Amino acid sequence: MNNSSNNKSHNHTDGRVFKKSIHLISQTVLIGLISQNIYHWVGKNFLVPGIGFLAGILVFIGLVALMAKPLYRIIDNPPFNVSNLIFIALATALGTFIPQQTDAAVPGLIGFLQLNDIFHSWWYVSFFALMAGGLVKISSKKKFNLENIGFHLAHLSPILVLCGFWADHFLGFKGIIKLEEGQQKSTVLLYNGQSGEIYDSTELGFSIRLDHFEFENHEPDYRIQLWKRDTTGRAVMVSHGEVNDPKPSKMVASLPLEPGKIHRIYGSDMRFRLSEFYPDFEFEYEYPTNIDTITAKDPGIMIDLKTMDGDAFVQLRANVAGRNKLADMVNLGAWLEFYWDLPDSLNNRLSSAIQTGFTKQNRIIFDGKNQKIYFLIHGKITEKALKTNEFHAMSENGNIGFSVRHLMPDVAYMKATPATKSQELKNPVAKVEVWKKGGSAQNAFLYPTQSAGKGGSFIVPGTLYFLAMESIKDKETKYYKSEVSVVGEDGQIVKQSPIKVNEPMLYKGFRFYQNDYDPQNPNYSGIGVSQEPGLMVIYMGFFLLVAGVAHMFYVKKVNNHA
Repeated sequence: MNNSSNNKSHNHTDGRVFKKSIHLISQTVLIGLISQNIYHWVGKNFLVPGIGFLAGILVFIGLVALMAKPLYRIIDNPPFNVSNLIFIALATALGTFIPQQTDAAVPGLIGFLQLNDIFHSWWYVSFFALMAGGLVKISSKKKFNLENIGFHLAHLSPILVLCGFWADHFLGFKGIIKLEEGQQKSTVLLYNGQSGEIYDSTELGFSIRLDHFEFENHEPDYRIQLWKRDTTGRAVMVSHGEVNDPKPSKMVASLPLEPGKIHRIYGSDMRFRLSEFYPDFEFEYEYPTNIDTITAKDPGIMIDLKTMDGDAFVQLRANVAGRNKLADMVNLGAWLEFYWDLPDSLNNRLSSAIQTGFTKQNRIIFDGKNQKIYFLIHGKITEKALKTNEFHAMSENGNIGFSVRHLMPDVAYMKATPATKSQELKNPVAKVEVWKKGGSAQNAFLYPTQSAGKGGSFIVPGTLYFLAMESIKDKETKYYKSEVSVVGEDGQIVKQSPIKVNEPMLYKGFRFYQNDYDPQNPNYSGIGVSQEPGLMVIYMGFFLLVAGVAHMFYVKKVNNHA
């Protein structure tokens, strides 16, 4: 009976202590909010440097002093410290879910409660100050001698860790220097660690110069992908009624390039297989050589172009509106025009000895029936025979020009066969056969998404699925390295070092590491910069904590047995 009474009395006491603890911690939160808002208000309205911080600190100390006695009585009590840890956990979770930023001047309730920057708020820091106070009081109850050194180290070293952490949090920073090869900068753009937004900048007192940057992506690993479209979107209003706003498609399978292997699409009678893979796809075109015997029903001409931007080919059609001309003044320097029968007006002017009526616009006119080419360059006309595979230079060094691949009286006789130029992955295309069980196969050509547009995919008939071919691996960086120099204020190089992933450069307490790069700009490198003044303090705190625990559980135990 007595034991039962004692337990009830003990539980009742613990309950009162928990209530008292929550009350005092809540008061501390309120004091932190009031004092920090006074700090911001005074700092905004009185332009004397530091007066806002001083006013806030004085208010904080004054209000905490009013509750100093009850705090001192309870601060080393287990219920108090458990309650404090719960508050820390809840506040940390809140800061994880609410977007954080460094701008403290946010109006409204969020700004008053400092919810936009919880981890820098005074009320959040006060939790750790209370924890440190409790550890100090617990440690003070034991004598400071060699026998109890482990106890004191185990209880006081966490305070050292907290001091280091808050030194990093308030005095340290993370930023980035954006450089291109040959550039040097001393300004670091500071960014928020959670949102990644740039909010300020700082000067280093020296410059970082990017001497050389190189990176390498993984080799492409193309795979056949099966995607499923989601048509269960929400209804959205448009100008002419409602439409479905579908959710993004979902990839349901990623399959290796295994020619001949049959795959069944779940929930349907559809099958597909890879019939052939072309690493560097092109069409091989064949046309009959006896073109004089072919009636000119649908005339066309196929022309290979050589420009500064690379090689290409175009096909012009004489009888298709808008398809018989190509205005290419930028790459080729002239208009291309194809006629099977030259219009009388154009023919008369070309055959005229006086040669009038032409503009100064450069034009190259193909006469299919008579197999001639007319060059109208800078107001002068030159006539040449139209021969296939003969290169016509449009520049002095021959790096721009064209040649006729095929002259076609009727394009219907053209035969195009899929092929590959080489085994290099320059223009990968997959030929896939798709069929319904018991039916005939349909060919589909899949190619990856290009930077300028969409990739070639194929919607499987009668299903919500479509096929695509992509590579994910080559979008991941295999290796990148920046060769940098530290340049002093006098312009002299004081240090040179490579910076690789997980291999930073250290200089004057700053850590420089590889942070960013742009696959589209091989000369750009983003050099991350961090300053962590409390890092060594944190390391020392953990070292002393381990040493204290080891002394308590091993050294002291051995001495007692001896």
